[in-house]
Amino acid sequence: MSITVAVFVQKKPELSSEEFQTAYDQYLPKLKATLGEEAKPESVTRYYVRKSKSDPSKPLSYTKDGDDFKYDLIAFLTFADEGVARKFQEKYAEHKDVLAGHLDKIAVVSESRLIGVSQ
Repeated sequence: MSITVAVFVQKKPELSSEEFQTAYDQYLPKLKATLGEEAKPESVTRYYVRKSKSDPSKPLSYTKDGDDFKYDLIAFLTFADEGVARKFQEKYAEHKDVLAGHLDKIAVVSESRLIGVSQ
């Protein structure tokens, strides 16, 4: 049974949304190459948070004012099964310094969140 993990990422404040999107799109192949085939997600779907036209520091929010939502990217990583998801975790931990080093250039790594989701 497939497993999906939702990833929430906050960009570095000095980057524009466009710069962040370009940089994250370049990070993803590095992530996959570093982790290898046995830990690779079947799919990665990225959604970049749209920003408010009146205040580009806030998300385009249909409830409240968006002050409490700090993420710029929501990605869904789907793995073939829990074993592959666990292998992803293990390989990420093994290469955390390299991977977090790449990500740290474009994102606030300490604010990232990964949670399991289901349909």
